[in-house]
Amino acid sequence: MDVINTHCQRSVKPLVPYQSSHSKKVLNSVASNAINNALNRSCECTIKKSLRMQEERLASAGFPDELILQTERKVLRGMKEKKVEGKLVRVGMPQVHGVVHRMDKEARKRNVRIVGTHRNKLGGLPNKTRELAEKGRKVDKCTEHKESAFPCSNRGSIYEIKMSCGGVYIGETGRCPNKRLEEHLGGKAKYSTFVEHKNKCGCEVDKEESSVLVQRSKWPYVRRLQEALAMEERAETLGQDKVISNPSATPTAWERRFLNEKSQ
Repeated sequence: MDVINTHCQRSVKPLVPYQSSHSKKVLNSVASNAINNALNRSCECTIKKSLRMQEERLASAGFPDELILQTERKVLRGMKEKKVEGKLVRVGMPQVHGVVHRMDKEARKRNVRIVGTHRNKLGGLPNKTRELAEKGRKVDKCTEHKESAFPCSNRGSIYEIKMSCGGVYIGETGRCPNKRLEEHLGGKAKYSTFVEHKNKCGCEVDKEESSVLVQRSKWPYVRRLQEALAMEERAETLGQDKVISNPSATPTAWERRFLNEKSQ
């Protein structure tokens, strides 16, 4: 039986507001990714519906209609270029700035891709050796933070910040959780639910009750799923109004079963 697929957002988080302080390049990438996913990750019978959903998300985030239309034309133009018949041929040539780019632009019309090649230089050997040495060295401790409420660790973790009002904030990070706590308290994340709640409620962080829920979680996507499950568990025990964070991803039934079996 065929499965009809409509690309849609898996989390409740909104897109980056167009009026934010991000660069124009970042905002254009947000619009391009939304339109590109709708066209390439949906079945043919649901492309129109999926595209309309992404247009509404971009419009609600403040993206101008002209930018949305321009992005759609750009993505469609790129899709047409990919449909050139024949097998893609890749050719390497010594990298000469400007020359390789112009030749590649003309060669693409004939389904040929020209890539620049670089020679390994002896001057890069020290940096390469240092990178390989740092990869093999296990670093667990972190001292680059001012706030401290969790055990220092540079491995991935799921952390829980307790507030004096009884609310909890659950997040995930691949860095030291104390560094992330410092960023929360510094208000660097302008659209963070932590900052919004703290400014509105006026409560403070209870460092004694804050803790790390999951340690040494290597993969970012797995951490997002574990973060969502931890939020659901706290919502059941404390109440949904006490959980001030939003999940980055919504686990499917298969993912829930896999994570539950892994934790046992």
